[in-house]
Amino acid sequence: MISDAPVRARLTVEEYLALPESNHIVELIDGELYMTVPEDIHQKRAGRIYAYLLQATKGRGELRFAPTGVQLFDGATVLEPDLFWISPANTICVLRDKRIWFGAPDLIVEIVSPSTARRDYRVKYDLYQGHGVREYWIVQPETPHIDVFQRREDGKFAEIGTFDRRGVFESALLGVTVAVADVFGESVEPS
Repeated sequence: MISDAPVRARLTVEEYLALPESNHIVELIDGELYMTVPEDIHQKRAGRIYAYLLQATKGRGELRFAPTGVQLFDGATVLEPDLFWISPANTICVLRDKRIWFGAPDLIVEIVSPSTARRDYRVKYDLYQGHGVREYWIVQPETPHIDVFQRREDGKFAEIGTFDRRGVFESALLGVTVAVADVFGESVEPS
């Protein structure tokens, strides 16, 4: 993975959008550019979670994976969540210029890499919470487990819990009971 330090300081969104197309995850956070090259385990988890979410959403709404940009009403920040879902009822998150989704998606999934943990748990957590994301999953790919946060009525995230491959949690947003083993596409032996 590339270092957590910014690649180059102080870009505008226009300069970010002028960058060449890449299969790396390239994010602009408060004007600073960050690039991540995902490891294989990251990509394995992302693919399995995408397949799970495709089934859980039954093709409703818009499901995307990185590198696809999301601008959260902030002129100096464009993020590339590992996965995000926009419900059919969400009218504030719209595609602009065939490239960037503008506004808060309903669900965001970030898969932690050694160089991204601080951003995922602090910087992005605060951004997603502050801009109206309704559910946020942070995935630890090696363990594996998912930290689940859901938006409360006061606009803050409530930590629902940390769930390993034997765990189960309710996603009111998706309208499903989530079995983590299913999310990771793994069977769990009975205890």
